Amino acid sequence: MAKAIRANQEFFDLLAGDIFARLYTHFPEPIDIYPNGIWYNEEFEESELFDDADRIMNLYAHTVQWLSDEGFLRFGQATGESSDGDEAFFDCVLTSKG
Repeated sequence: MAKAIRANQEFFDLLAGDIFARLYTHFPEPIDIYPNGIWYNEEFEESELFDDADRIMNLYAHTVQWLSDEGFLRFGQATGESSDGDEAFFDCVLTSKG
């Protein structure tokens, strides 16, 4: 039997929660956010939700960008995806809306 593919929305709350927790912990100091940082969150380390690491890191990056576009956070610069697959968002900080 084929494994059902989870909808992106099922991951959004978890990913956004991780991003907000990181930003809130360091507020008002800006931090750098790396999508591969999700794997260092002990809550998700043993989770069966994350069965496709590349997909989750891609969704994480899109979640950061969406939260920025909607005014919940801001960042100074995004690196875009590099040759080694890493992406980063530098100088991220919560906004008053966030």
